[in-house]
Amino acid sequence: MALALVNWESDGPLGNAVDVPFTAMVFSPDDGGIKPATAREALGGIQPVSSFDTQLSEAPVWFSFTPPVLSADTAGPPLVYFPSRHARTLSCWRGTALTPLGSATRTGTNGALTLANAGFATTSVDLSSVPILCRATFVGPARLSVAAWRSADFDRTVQVFANDMGMLEGGLTVLAVFMLLAAIVNREPVYLVFVAWLLVNARLGAISAGWDTHWLGHQVPAAWLDGIRKFVLAANFPLTAYLFLRLLRKDLDRIDSRTVQQGLELLYIPMFVGALFLPYRQFIPMLWLGSVVGYGIIVYLLARILLVSQSRIALWFAASLAVTAIAAFAEIIRAMLGMPGLIPYVNSVTAALCSGLLAATALAEQMRSERSGREEAEVALRKTYDQVPVAFFTADATGRILRGNPALGRLLGQQALDGKAHWQRLFEPGTWESLSLTLTQSPRAQLRFQSITQDAWYEVRASIGDGLIEGSIEDITESVTANRKLMYLADHDQLTGALSRRAIEQALRGAIRSAGPLAHSTLAYMDLDRFKTVNDLFGHTAGDAVLRQFCAQVVKSLGADHLLGRIGGDEFLILFNGLALAEAGAKCRELVDQVDGSSFRVNDLAFRIGVSFGAVEVTAGLEVADLISAADRACREAKRKSIAGHVVTYGADAPAFQEHEEERALVARLTPEQAPKFLAIAMQPIMSLRDPFGALDFEVLLRARAPDGTVMPAGRVIAVAEAHGRVGVIDRWVLREVLEWLDTNLAQLTATRFVTMNFSGASINDEQFMADAYAMLRAHPRAASRLCAEITEGVALRDFDQTRRVIERLREFDVKLALDDFGAGYTSFMYLSDLQADVIKIDGAIVESAARHPSRLSIVQAISDLSRNLGMRSIAEWVEDAETLRAMAEVGIDYIQGFGIAKPMAPAEILLGPHAAHWISDPAIRKALVDIQANRSVVDDGITFSTGKNLH
Repeated sequence: MALALVNWESDGPLGNAVDVPFTAMVFSPDDGGIKPATAREALGGIQPVSSFDTQLSEAPVWFSFTPPVLSADTAGPPLVYFPSRHARTLSCWRGTALTPLGSATRTGTNGALTLANAGFATTSVDLSSVPILCRATFVGPARLSVAAWRSADFDRTVQVFANDMGMLEGGLTVLAVFMLLAAIVNREPVYLVFVAWLLVNARLGAISAGWDTHWLGHQVPAAWLDGIRKFVLAANFPLTAYLFLRLLRKDLDRIDSRTVQQGLELLYIPMFVGALFLPYRQFIPMLWLGSVVGYGIIVYLLARILLVSQSRIALWFAASLAVTAIAAFAEIIRAMLGMPGLIPYVNSVTAALCSGLLAATALAEQMRSERSGREEAEVALRKTYDQVPVAFFTADATGRILRGNPALGRLLGQQALDGKAHWQRLFEPGTWESLSLTLTQSPRAQLRFQSITQDAWYEVRASIGDGLIEGSIEDITESVTANRKLMYLADHDQLTGALSRRAIEQALRGAIRSAGPLAHSTLAYMDLDRFKTVNDLFGHTAGDAVLRQFCAQVVKSLGADHLLGRIGGDEFLILFNGLALAEAGAKCRELVDQVDGSSFRVNDLAFRIGVSFGAVEVTAGLEVADLISAADRACREAKRKSIAGHVVTYGADAPAFQEHEEERALVARLTPEQAPKFLAIAMQPIMSLRDPFGALDFEVLLRARAPDGTVMPAGRVIAVAEAHGRVGVIDRWVLREVLEWLDTNLAQLTATRFVTMNFSGASINDEQFMADAYAMLRAHPRAASRLCAEITEGVALRDFDQTRRVIERLREFDVKLALDDFGAGYTSFMYLSDLQADVIKIDGAIVESAARHPSRLSIVQAISDLSRNLGMRSIAEWVEDAETLRAMAEVGIDYIQGFGIAKPMAPAEILLGPHAAHWISDPAIRKALVDIQANRSVVDDGITFSTGKNLH
């Protein structure tokens, strides 16, 4: 290729060519109907020129000329040459008679015209001083010229043409074949792209020189020429841009030019689309414009790279691009302006040769850079291999360690590096066989094992290749020891050494899976008695010491067959493996007696505690949570009843299991979607002793039905809901139901001043529930003004500040407050004034026997007097007979509620009553009520309530 470049001829004339002036014109339109005589007449008044530019027009060009007189030589008569590679057809006529001289196309010739070099020429006839008229068609940026040649000189140009063509094609083809082989050997896609770029460059040079009608000595079909030319022109820039982006990828990343690179890549599309769909005369200008923009971007990026990194790859690529750009610029100027070459020897052919050499040099530089990088990486890898603390090894199939890094010598001893050490002499037996077997089944293996002396643990990660096993060995002794400690801590209680909840539950799952007629196991729930006193009086340090001693004693008594696990502060599980329920129950009683007879000493103190057991039979198919829940229920029963030595046992058919299943089913139904299907509300009248025949107040109560239609105790439903965090579902549904019902029926409830409804403690402390409740009250303001929220005394005092905040918000909606179950175990008189309740509901357990027990009646009277003095009203619950009614009236109670007045009823039924006394059926109660009304002074204390608290 260098030889082709050195011997390349200039674009200027060769030999003794004589430029022939001619006149030329284009007829518009010219549809083939122009006669030669007409054309000669039109050309007669036109000034002769030495060249004619078609300006990309494909219209036929008519031109006339008279060849000069040249002497003949041994090669033949002088000839006329039309050197235009863009010419497609040529037809000529001679003399004044316009005798046909011949015609020629790229596919064939006849007469005295023939294909020559890049254009057409006359042959076998002396045309000196003979007027000639010709018609030619062109495709592309054609420039027409006419030259007269002596035959010998022209033959020499034909030979030079063929030599130059062979040099260019041969040089670039050899380089392309070399790069193709390099691409195959190195499996590098960029080399394949470079091969394509070289071939495109070769064709681009051939187009410039005019020999693109040939390829490797063969004529290219004329029908293919335009398509091949457009493809070559369109592919040159994308291939150049791809090589640029690929070879300089690292340098481009350093200058952060991703957006500009994307813009460069987008230029590919219009070039290929234009090549496919545009005619030649429209495609060429678009190609020029795209190339100018694209090469401008490349120049911009190259300049930035050279300023930042001074990359040698970028320098060679820039040189290649510069040669291509200069040649392209010269070609474009020559094509656009019709000028000869601006710089001798600089054209697309020499550009193809030079840019190919320079681009190959850039690619070689990139290969050198990559090879240098690999060598540096190998050095760094070797250094890392020698210095890394992880031990690497290579062994053969027999287990002989062939080589290793220094870390292997430090780990196993220097003898491991002598090439004679065998795996079997260093590690426990069987590990090499296990490693080899694993590697036959998968490409990688990971294995843990001990040293031959079993004083250290190792982990190997290995793979197999070329018959050798390579990998790393790591000393994991500390990790294994730490993991064992962590596993022990995870499976054992840190204080007592008993199993953790997770471990005992895991053991219980195993017992459930293996349970059967011949495999018995029993689970016992153990709860300490009187242990809370130790913690409260002597502190947790003393309590912890007692727990440690207690667990040590129990573990010793249980032996190795049975498991003790701690699941709470003073709550434990014991899994009796292999013991039926009766045997386990007897063992539990032995433990009760043993603990009762023991004292646990802490310093100078001695403590005595007790234990209670609930034992259940482990049955296949049960869940762990169900077994623990049943055992817990049995333990609570043992503590509550203190029976059978504080031990209660449940067999597989115990009612506790059925009750637990019913609870689970109930919890599953306590959802916002399911609750309305089985919940209902009932209403129990509350009678005013001041106006029993004029007022109709009532309390809203909850009712629930089981799936079989039977009525479920409301207390049990609420207890299950509170235990499983579902009570908010009930309270939310009841509040919405009551407010909507009140809004619908207010017109019929003219005698109703208040309607009481219970709020559970969980709901009061649930911010989301209260937010929903406030929203519902805001949506039903009229119904909210009739509502009286009942809060039990225990709930109110559990979180006094939260209760007070809730009451203040409820009062914003005119909701009243009742303290429910007052007197049922709390002495909270001092909080009554702070809570500012409207009503006190006295616990029914005190009321029902007050008429028969003067002391309890005194308590009721004290509560009544206190509520009156604080401006509150009082309600007595559980009033079921006339004696209790009279007693309540005598001590000044304001309202009465109980079965003696009315039982709970459906909402529709309460709308039928004009007042609360409407449902009294006991004659004695009715008579007592008449007597009370006759003696109004008993209850009429003359107190006048403010509007906010006035219930009646």
